[in-house]
Amino acid sequence: MSRLHPVKRRDLVAVLRHNGLEPVVRKRGGSHTETYRDPERPERVTTVPAYGEFQGQLLRDIIREAGKTREEFLERLSEL
Repeated sequence: MSRLHPVKRRDLVAVLRHNGLEPVVRKRGGSHTETYRDPERPERVTTVPAYGEFQGQLLRDIIREAGKTREEFLERLSEL
């Protein structure tokens, strides 16, 4: 199993969107996060904090929330 290296926010969002997750429009401003939803499974919501790089447990949690495996995520990331 390969190690997850730090991932930039823009790359993480690109992978999520490439996997079909769509941004959820918020009615209020001021949040330091963005939320993404899978249109095929609307109960599955992925929250992405609004800061630079992700690594460790936070990155693993985001990948799990998106319903992907580590290998699927790394494969998509390598395609960018």
